[in-house]
Amino acid sequence: MENKEKQCPDCYGKGVSIISCCTGEVIDDDFQMCPVCYEHCGEDTCETCGGSGEVDEDEPGSDHVDMQLRAENYSDLKQGI
Repeated sequence: MENKEKQCPDCYGKGVSIISCCTGEVIDDDFQMCPVCYEHCGEDTCETCGGSGEVDEDEPGSDHVDMQLRAENYSDLKQGI
């Protein structure tokens, strides 16, 4: 059986995601600015797809990924917690 690939639900196939440095929330706008400190945030490799922009269609849980939890973990990492 051949695995089918589909667009990553977290990065929309871009392979990168932007997370607020202050709140840890996923930023989904054109300016890529933190809504708290108004600093520009950089792009990081999407953890869901590993930067490929695609996920295995047959993989369990690939339709729903807890982005908020990942964003909080990323925020803690950036703050050195």
